[in-house]
Amino acid sequence: MVKKKKKSSKRKPKNWFKKNSGSLMVVGAILLLVGVIFYFGTTMNFAGLFTIKLDQGDIDNFESTPTGSSYCSLNIPESSACTGDLITSTLTDGKNGFCRIAFQYDGGDWTFYGDVDTDSDGLATFTDSAEFSGFYTFGAYCIDEDGKLCRTNDESITINDCGACTDSDGGDNKDAPGHITFGDDVFYDYCFDDSTVYEYYCTSSDTDWQGHKLNCDSDQVCIDTRSGGVCQDIFNDGLQPGDEVGSWEESHVISNSDTVFEMELTPGDNEVQLCAEIERSSYKVTPMCNALPSQLEDWAEFVFLDSTGVVWDRTDQIFAGQEGGIDTFGNPDVIHVYWDGQTNFKGYMSHYGTCPMNMKMKVTLVVCE
Repeated sequence: MVKKKKKSSKRKPKNWFKKNSGSLMVVGAILLLVGVIFYFGTTMNFAGLFTIKLDQGDIDNFESTPTGSSYCSLNIPESSACTGDLITSTLTDGKNGFCRIAFQYDGGDWTFYGDVDTDSDGLATFTDSAEFSGFYTFGAYCIDEDGKLCRTNDESITINDCGACTDSDGGDNKDAPGHITFGDDVFYDYCFDDSTVYEYYCTSSDTDWQGHKLNCDSDQVCIDTRSGGVCQDIFNDGLQPGDEVGSWEESHVISNSDTVFEMELTPGDNEVQLCAEIERSSYKVTPMCNALPSQLEDWAEFVFLDSTGVVWDRTDQIFAGQEGGIDTFGNPDVIHVYWDGQTNFKGYMSHYGTCPMNMKMKVTLVVCE
């Protein structure tokens, strides 16, 4: 089963609206398309976009006019959404009226959003997608064809930066260790108990995630690896706990350099739950090198990688006056290891210091106890 192998002036604002099957689609406000920048009079900066600031008359209409009139209203159907989600809202007023919409971001000042005209039924709808996360409060004041002023109710919505979900093990997969990434959050699969893995996975649209417990097969056991929990096969085909599957040993004189070795694994019928017994030692080639306590120390590092990456790392300090570092031959470190069926195991030895070092590392793969 094992083979060794070395080796960012004023301008008029752009057209903010487009007619769309009798509805008005807002295309240029703060929650809109990425990279669109507007300039008009006094400007304020928000998340990289410039927005039109309301004049005092508009501010008075928003802040001093009583809200919640039954004559005009604003309805945003969602209380929360993700960035990028399309949301269609409805504004109701007298027929053929003019309405100015504004918003507050996280409780800030009222900021111009857009102007709409109501139709002959007194309705205006607009569809938008949020580009930035945060808490938004929208409101409008309207003037109908008779010149009557009305202030709508306020409507709030929370926009979450949901982001896209990715899964390192390809989905709802108990037979490979993995993790999901969702925005700034990372969740690793883990062993709920010896026979159950808690598996995280992305939904089919990759816009959300879920997690649940999965039972390992009857001939499997759950082990936690550096890359997450996984169900692995238990020994079979006559192999018993403690049986050796393969071994690898390297011994080299190393001086301010490193050496990498590879264990080439081959698939077969004897798929088992593997453990690695790792032994190491480091001795100065010249025992009396750096013999005085006032002289510099040496460092010897040993690293072992399974298919998931680094799973074991030891750095030994050899002080001046000492002949060598820790010797664990006969008393190995024992760790669970994982093979994905294609990525070989590797060993790594390195030295830094004045004295050349005779370094030795042995890895024995066994069926886990």
